[in-house]
Amino acid sequence: VSLAGRTQPLIDKNMEPTSYFSILLSTIKLYPGVDLIVIDTRSRFSGVDENSNAAVSQELSMYEILSNIAGKSSILIIHHTSKAALRANSQGGYVADQTTARGASAFTDNSRLTIDMALVRGKEVRGQTGASEHQSLVRLSITKCNYGPLPQKPFYLLFDQNGLYDVVEEDSIDNDFREYIEVDNLHMYLKGLSAPTTVNAIAESKKFGSRSTVTKLIGVLKCRGVVDIENRGNKKLITVVMPPTVVTAPTA
Repeated sequence: VSLAGRTQPLIDKNMEPTSYFSILLSTIKLYPGVDLIVIDTRSRFSGVDENSNAAVSQELSMYEILSNIAGKSSILIIHHTSKAALRANSQGGYVADQTTARGASAFTDNSRLTIDMALVRGKEVRGQTGASEHQSLVRLSITKCNYGPLPQKPFYLLFDQNGLYDVVEEDSIDNDFREYIEVDNLHMYLKGLSAPTTVNAIAESKKFGSRSTVTKLIGVLKCRGVVDIENRGNKKLITVVMPPTVVTAPTA
C-alpha cells in the first residue's frame, strides 16, 4: 500500500482504530499466510502522540492484532531516531542503544526486536578517517532481542556495484570501503560542477586516479541512479541526476 505524498493513520489521536485500519485488516484476510508486514514509516500510519507511553502501547497493540489476523506474521516498523542518537560513541560514530528510537520508551519496551540503522562515520572501521559519514557503508546494531542473546558486534552493509547492499564482515571492509569512499567523494565533486563532464576530464583532474578507476566509480554511481550518461558525438557526458520534486494535491 503506497502512501507517497500523504498520510493515512491506522489509529487516531484518541487511540481508536480508523476506517483505514479496517480496510487493511480486510485486505490482509484476503492473503492468508503473510509472513511479513512492513509499516514504512510509522509516522505515516499513526495519529497518536509518539511521546506518550500509553498511546504508543495502544498503537503497538493494534499492530499485534494485524499480526494475529495474518497468522502470526512479523510486523516490521520503520521508525525515526531521536536527537540523542546523533551523539558520538568512543569511535566517533553514532550511538546505538535502546534510547535511539524517537519518542516514548514504549517503542522499545513493547517490541520483541529492535535494530538500529545508521551511516558509518568517524573511525568505526579501519580504512576510514575523520568524522565524516558515507552513504556506502551502513551499520545495523541489534539493541534488543527477546529471541536470544544480543550479538556482540554490529552488522555492516556495503553498497555494491549492482546497486544493492551486501552484508560484509568488519575485517573485510578495509580495501572495499576505501573504494566506496571515493565513490561518495566523486559524487560530491560532480554535484559541484556547473556543467556536464567526461571520464577523461575527471581523470585529468588527478583527484580520482586513472581513467579505468574513474570509469569504475562512475559505473557505481550509474547503478545508484544518481548520474546519467549521455552520448553526444564521440563524447559521453556525465551529469548528476537530481531527485524529483514531488507535488501532491489534497484529497477529498
